Amino acid sequence: MYVEPPPFQSDIFETDLEVERKMVAISAPIDLRTRTQYLHWDKVRRLDPPPTLSREEWWWKIKIERDSGLRELPLSDPEGKPFRYGLPDLVLKSLRSVDRHCSGEVAMEDVITSERGARQRYLVNSLMEEAIRSSQLEGATTSRQVAKELLRSGRAPKDRSERMIVNNFRALQFMREDIGTRLSPESILELHRIVTAGTLDDPAAAGRLQRPGEERVAVFDRDDGQPIHRPPPAEQLPERLRLLCDFANEGEDAERFIHPVIRAILLHFWLAYDHPFEDGNGRTARILFFCQCATAATGSSSTYPSRRSFVTRPRSTPAPSSKRRPTRETRLTS
Repeated sequence: MYVEPPPFQSDIFETDLEVERKMVAISAPIDLRTRTQYLHWDKVRRLDPPPTLSREEWWWKIKIERDSGLRELPLSDPEGKPFRYGLPDLVLKSLRSVDRHCSGEVAMEDVITSERGARQRYLVNSLMEEAIRSSQLEGATTSRQVAKELLRSGRAPKDRSERMIVNNFRALQFMREDIGTRLSPESILELHRIVTAGTLDDPAAAGRLQRPGEERVAVFDRDDGQPIHRPPPAEQLPERLRLLCDFANEGEDAERFIHPVIRAILLHFWLAYDHPFEDGNGRTARILFFCQCATAATGSSSTYPSRRSFVTRPRSTPAPSSKRRPTRETRLTS
């Protein structure tokens, strides 16, 4: 599906003669539609603008309002331009719901007794569910029933799909039992080694960053061939991984407070953006997200709940449809 890119703010008001129009846009009343929804330009261009503004002028006003509340991250693009993120009201409302419903009970539902055996069974089932779903996102074709039988029986995996599920389960156990509450570059490399063991075209790529001279994935638009994303060059990866760990390890006493769920989301984005490994980046990022949420909720890494404890959708609500433009991946040599 085609998604029209937004106009540049500088192109909307090209000359100083249009200062008067800027003042009209700034003084225009706040449109409630921008408070209850986070509108993309592709949606804005189809809506009726406020009475005194064109659609482009309305978009300029929306962007000005958003930019004023953006927060800077230690993550930057390869040229050193920092990433920023915003917390609109609808996100704050969702975070409040997370705090209200998950605080103090995220590791165990009320229906579970305090009996040690029951807690352990619930924990193992949660880890199984996470391992299975993450693998299915990467194309594993094993059914949920067969996957649970695989993990419970301890039998050897029969194919790559089953190997991915076993690896994800072992990786979650590693994060629970061995990693502690602080991330390090070494622990992320070991996590990746566990996740990708026996699933890579090049087995030697498991547990290490990509190196200068190796092919790097790039994503291009299928229609016009324009690049959508190029990950940072391999030379930058060791330092960027160190910064990611520093960010993950910030406590609540740090200079900047970031809600634990937001931090987990940003860590997932960060690793996926850097794409430091030949393969297995998505699986590794999801485990980091899962464990970051659990560590924040419990105060330690000793108990990891299922990710669905944090993000749930009513059964009657369909999954959101994607509006991304078609893309294709190409490998580049850095």
